[in-house]
Amino acid sequence: MNPSLTVLFILFPFFVSAIMEQTCPNEDTSPCTCTKYSDGDVRVDCSSASSAAAISSALTKDSWPSIQLWEFVIEDNVEVAELPEGIFGDLSFQRIFMRNTAVKKIHPTAILPFKRLLTYLAIIDSRLENFPFHILHEFRHLRELRLFNNLLTFVPTFKSESLEILRLNSNKITNLAFDGLVTPKLTWLDLHDNWLTSFPISKSDSLELLGVGGNNITSVKFDGWATPNLKKLYLHNNFLTSVLAFRSESLEILSLDNNKITSVDFDGWATPNLTRLDLDNNLLTFVPAFKSGSLEILHLDDNKIRGVEFDGWVTPKLKELHVYNNLLTSFPAIKSESLEILNLHNNNITSMEFDGWATPRLREFSIAKNPLSRLPSEIIKGMKNLEKFFSSECNLGPTLSRGVLEFKSNALKLVTLWGNNISKLDEEPITGLGPNTEVQLTNNEIVVLFEGIFHPMLDILSKGDGVLYLDGLGPNTEVQLTNNEIIVLSEGIFHPMLDILSKGDGVLYLDVCGKKESQIQLSAGGNASEIGEWPWQAAIYDIKKEDVICGGALIREEWVLTAAHCVVVVGTLRPRKTEEVFVHLGKYYRSYNKTDEHVQIRKVSRIILHKDFNLYSNYDSDIALLKLTRPAVLTARVQLVCLPSRFDLSEAILDSGVTGWVAGWGYDGSDELAAVLTEVQLPVISNRKCVWDTLNFTRDPGVTRTLTSNMFCAGFSADTPFEDFRTVCSGDSGSPMVFLSNSSRDSDWAMEGIVSHFFQKGICSKRRPGQYGIFTKVNRFTQWINTGRFLVFFLCQLTVKGENLRGKTYRQLDGVNASIIYPLLEVFVNSTVICANFCLRITGCRAFSLDMNGEADNFACRLAGANSQVGTPGGGVVSELYYECGVVPEGYVFAAMTGGKVHFLKVSSDARSYADALAACEVEGGRLVMDNGGQAWHDHIKHYIASDFWIGADDRDMDYIYTWLDGTTLSVPFWCPQQPDFYDYGGGGSERCVYMRSTWGECWNDALCSQSRPSLCPPYPHAPLPLCPPYPPAPLIP
Repeated sequence: MNPSLTVLFILFPFFVSAIMEQTCPNEDTSPCTCTKYSDGDVRVDCSSASSAAAISSALTKDSWPSIQLWEFVIEDNVEVAELPEGIFGDLSFQRIFMRNTAVKKIHPTAILPFKRLLTYLAIIDSRLENFPFHILHEFRHLRELRLFNNLLTFVPTFKSESLEILRLNSNKITNLAFDGLVTPKLTWLDLHDNWLTSFPISKSDSLELLGVGGNNITSVKFDGWATPNLKKLYLHNNFLTSVLAFRSESLEILSLDNNKITSVDFDGWATPNLTRLDLDNNLLTFVPAFKSGSLEILHLDDNKIRGVEFDGWVTPKLKELHVYNNLLTSFPAIKSESLEILNLHNNNITSMEFDGWATPRLREFSIAKNPLSRLPSEIIKGMKNLEKFFSSECNLGPTLSRGVLEFKSNALKLVTLWGNNISKLDEEPITGLGPNTEVQLTNNEIVVLFEGIFHPMLDILSKGDGVLYLDGLGPNTEVQLTNNEIIVLSEGIFHPMLDILSKGDGVLYLDVCGKKESQIQLSAGGNASEIGEWPWQAAIYDIKKEDVICGGALIREEWVLTAAHCVVVVGTLRPRKTEEVFVHLGKYYRSYNKTDEHVQIRKVSRIILHKDFNLYSNYDSDIALLKLTRPAVLTARVQLVCLPSRFDLSEAILDSGVTGWVAGWGYDGSDELAAVLTEVQLPVISNRKCVWDTLNFTRDPGVTRTLTSNMFCAGFSADTPFEDFRTVCSGDSGSPMVFLSNSSRDSDWAMEGIVSHFFQKGICSKRRPGQYGIFTKVNRFTQWINTGRFLVFFLCQLTVKGENLRGKTYRQLDGVNASIIYPLLEVFVNSTVICANFCLRITGCRAFSLDMNGEADNFACRLAGANSQVGTPGGGVVSELYYECGVVPEGYVFAAMTGGKVHFLKVSSDARSYADALAACEVEGGRLVMDNGGQAWHDHIKHYIASDFWIGADDRDMDYIYTWLDGTTLSVPFWCPQQPDFYDYGGGGSERCVYMRSTWGECWNDALCSQSRPSLCPPYPHAPLPLCPPYPPAPLIP
């Protein structure tokens, strides 16, 4: 044997090991950064590079100890326009990820050296115009190619033996020569939102998902198709007018919604595994008999359907049938052993045939917004598993007759009867309610509330979490006697009302809002207003600067509503000192000294910030209350603005295109501060359009991450001529956006928004159409506003009013069976009655307040159990607080109070997959805990499991947007460093589920949904928090 060969054989394993080990260089690699993770993978991030040459300089150095690395990344970069030849030197990567870049071109030889290593290539949200598809056959291990949201116009034929996922959506592709492709393993092809006019595919043995929605396709010929494994076909948002016979042994989901289809011929269809068919938002007028042994969900909503041929239907597995927003005038008897949801909302149905009706599994039944001549009582009796029944706006009044609704389901959760012009109820009109049923009878005209009618219902509902919503006078009723001329407030008249209202959150309004004494003809906006035109406008002045810092709105004589960021110490979340700000009412001129006898100047006694206000990340909950030291005097120049009292009407106002008015003293188009109160009229822009237009304007998806459901956008879109452009600017913050509409009960001027912030920095003169102002949505905070203003009349007093409790202990009452509960709330306020707002209204339970600082007149409210100890400031002194019954459900270990609700959370130490954790929480009656309650809620939940645990957020629809279980996006950034990364494990899947990572400081991380972790669930029960019952106080003992 040759000795030299022997040496080579011995050393070769070590040589391979050195190549496979990934290591970062010790030298500086600027502008790129090299990070080695705990699993040994190395990531090179060149997002800070100013050019391709700068990247090449960093990556072609001799100092790189490893040449085969895990991932190359460029994100949020507008400088690098191409990847030229040789940019990576000798380095090669397993993954390339580029997002939100200016890259237009990739030279083939730039990535060709990776052909034996590359498994994943993503260039998304960029400006890519060409891609070297012709070299893909060289990449033997490339499984995913993601090129969506670029500027590609054509995809040539190419070959790839390994490619499994190809995403080309949101480009400008007009043609794709699919029949010439050789991609034997391709399972997912996404081409939605392109410019295709014809169908791109007819043959593929491997394809399982094809998305071509949002194109310009006018017809599809299914003859000759050969896609034996296709499971999901998305053809929505095209221009199809008909659908020919379709045959597929494998297809499970077919989406044809949002086309122009006028007819569907089901004869000849052969889809034995089809489970979902979407035909909503088309032009169908009739639905013929349909036979399918597999179909589970059928959407026919938003068409012009006048008839459905149920005779001959054979759908033994159909669970959901949606036919809402059509033109049906009647509905025949339907028989289905499988149907669970039937939605007939908003048709013209006057009668329903009940002979032969049989739907034993039906859980949700909606006939709302139909002109019914009578309720289908017999049909409802037969629904033994009904959970939700919707019959609002059906014109069922004036009398709801005896026995009209006789429910026979033990699972009933919701009955809606609002908006039916009901003025009278006979005895026992609704029977069969359960202890947890919610009954909605609001927006009717019930004038007499007889005990004999409602007492039986309330007896049942009071045994659980059931609720009866009425417009009649009750403890939570809002009574408005505004716009009258009441000059004598007799105790004998008002005391009985106040006795009732004080037992709940009831309010008695006697003032006027949303009125102008002189209605002035409004201009197009962007001009100086007339004196007195906006009488609720408040000017908030900085005392030292003697200048306006923000606007605000007078909502009650002692209260001004503004933006939270206006009244905090710069760079912090601490409110400013009250003596630093003054409020001017009836003000017109900006100048502090330019005033007249109509201007009212008030000091501020309290500043209340919303607890979820987040200055550092996204300006969420940007709202604050200022309490004035003296009430304002209402005059022609000083009036109150209305708050939205109907959420649904308020949301309708904030539909895209509705215009409102903003007045303020901010900067004008010349970048000068306005000398007088200036007004501007702006249209509301839907949040979806706002995000899209901002992305088109900035090319930066990170800019819009601050937008939450607590905000809306307003301004002029990009197609507005510049001479017609108007906007709010810096200095207008805190000012109200008002609408003349019916969202307030007086149909006067209502405040729907507060000027909050802007997506882009810059002076006013540089703003252009398509740049919008962001407003706090007031209707999301009306409950908080009413709580903060203490408009309710309290009968429940503090146990000890004004007495210092240091060193004293509440005596435990006889028969108390209290459970230990973690102290779950501290609310410091300058009031002697605030604690009443946070008592649990449960029979036999009470909460007490502890005077924490007598000098500042501040109180802290706590709920606590037997033997729980609460320390007081000053050190060492302990007080014990008790309530009469244990309200913590068995097995639940933690409670917290947010948003006016009490949440009890249960720790599940069993490690489960994300899907199994969801299912386990559902068994408990809830869902995985969501970390979407702001910093305070995050701080609460992160400590209750020592290890990592699942939270309720995922991207299982794989659109690269993480959403909570309630459908909202993750807006508060508690992500761990460099997360989320959607890391892909090749055949093992990619990271799409979110967990709390305790080892990195209680932050969010994404992971494979199949991994096992403990969980925190569910937030149960959601107990409302009306005022505490008027029990006598417990005695004090020294």
